[in-house]
Amino acid sequence: MLDLIISGLFLANAILYGLGFVAFYLRRDVFAKVVVPIQADRINSAYEAVIESGRFMGGFNFALSA
Repeated sequence: MLDLIISGLFLANAILYGLGFVAFYLRRDVFAKVVVPIQADRINSAYEAVIESGRFMGGFNFALSA
């Protein structure tokens, strides 16, 4: 019974990190728009750094989900 609970937790953890990969890496433009909601602020070059940080966090989540 305990093995089943632990396996379920590991599966839920892998799903959670997999969703983080999708949110941060595959949909990094949407992630950046959530972090920087004002469109006038997106013209700044720092906005591109926010997009690339989403790529980094997505890769990190992918590594943890495996």
